[in-house]
Amino acid sequence: MRLQCVGAIAVALLWQSYPAHGQDSLKNQYAVATILSEDINGFWHDAGRIFGAPLRFRQEEWIRTNLAFAGTTLLLTEDPSVRSFAGRNHSLLNDRLADVGEQYGRNVNVLLITGGIYLGGLLFKDEGIRTTGRMALESALFAGLVTTVFKSLIGRSRPYAAEGAYKFSGWQFSDQRLSLPSGHATLAFAISSVLANRIHNPFASVGLYALATFTAASRVYHDDHWVSDTFLGAVIGTSVGCTISSIENPGENPGNESILLHISPIPSGVRIELTF
Repeated sequence: MRLQCVGAIAVALLWQSYPAHGQDSLKNQYAVATILSEDINGFWHDAGRIFGAPLRFRQEEWIRTNLAFAGTTLLLTEDPSVRSFAGRNHSLLNDRLADVGEQYGRNVNVLLITGGIYLGGLLFKDEGIRTTGRMALESALFAGLVTTVFKSLIGRSRPYAAEGAYKFSGWQFSDQRLSLPSGHATLAFAISSVLANRIHNPFASVGLYALATFTAASRVYHDDHWVSDTFLGAVIGTSVGCTISSIENPGENPGNESILLHISPIPSGVRIELTF
């Protein structure tokens, strides 16, 4: 205890002996606070654009939305046969590929990937990497929220529940009745679409979307989802990811601002403004 006190006093004396270091530290802290506030504002802006998007849909967007639901409906008819096919094709290689895909779409791993990219950009002062991490994290969060709401509203039974491919209970919270859409597929395609758009490399894009496809396939392979579940999850994740990528620069469309909360650092603390 005495040694700790002596160390604390020594640090305090050194700090006072070099006030410039303290000033530099304060400047760095203020700079980080400014960056974080900008990213938080970007988060709220993008959230407003994503969740307010249906209010601004044009004919093209409604056609795509209807096609997505039509494709899901058509795949419903193939769910039993695809499940049977997956069950007949288990092997050591397929097990390993499915495990890789499943890990890529797990909540914790998605958070580690997106958070790691963001913190890496923040640590190395690389705005491009930091922005990519923020966009990927936003895409996963927003797409995941949409999928979670749909899961509860639809209440579809999972394959392993042995209740058939067409058991829809509606407004469910039991995990075995939260099959449609697939959360793993949603998250995998949400981050893959953002990373592919940011990297702009055809080989990287093929690899990222292939990894997301492994995730979707793994859910069918492990009998956790029907193929139509993974299709709709992939559509939701890709749609949100591509939309987030298209609104990287929020100042480009001032007429469509959706910021509800503005947070900025000030010398005495943090200022919070509510805007309409």
